Amino acid sequence: LSDHQKDLLQTVFLGNSSRRDKINVIIAERVSPQQSADMYMDKDAFENELRQVLGDTHEAHDLSDRDVVITGSHGILLIGPNAKAQEPVMLMYLSLMSRDLFVHNVFNRIFMTDDILKMVRQMIKHQEEDPNSVANIRHTLAETSRDIILLEELLVYLKESLDQDSFLKTVPDTASGRRLYEILGMKAMLDDLEVRVQDMRKILMAAREEINGLRIMVDTVAE
Repeated sequence: LSDHQKDLLQTVFLGNSSRRDKINVIIAERVSPQQSADMYMDKDAFENELRQVLGDTHEAHDLSDRDVVITGSHGILLIGPNAKAQEPVMLMYLSLMSRDLFVHNVFNRIFMTDDILKMVRQMIKHQEEDPNSVANIRHTLAETSRDIILLEELLVYLKESLDQDSFLKTVPDTASGRRLYEILGMKAMLDDLEVRVQDMRKILMAAREEINGLRIMVDTVAE
């Protein structure tokens, strides 16, 4: 990563980019015990084991009489003698889930920025209580403005990533691959990602306007 890319990551993860969430994709030819998908979702021992590698478990499906797929908040487990043949679909799923997880973190970071702007508005309202208030407000606005610029840049990269990666829009050509593709809802996931990225860009545009308004207010206070 370049220094600028590292700076973008640090902005999103507040200096803890090395500890960001990961996605686990696990492909296994067999499992013990071998059973139908719904038997693993027992809200007891089996599911507790799965949670250790997949996060909160979401769904389990039978792809065939011996192939099972189980999804969680932080990964997917594909089991069965035909599991290896689904690597292309797993790669597509990984690509979408990693983007989805990153978008979730960007979304949280944007709302943290919104909270900072609300705090600045309160600082302006009570500016007479602190002789250094104007300098503090201007510093906070400058830092927040920088964060917004970086977040806007990130969203441009995310949109380009979704638009230009034709692999994400390719429907598998095998019957088993198409079934897995449909079970995982990857078309809906891609559409949802595109909408969320667009919505976040609108939120950041509003935040930029908010900063301009707050700067006018603090200039008035300074005068």
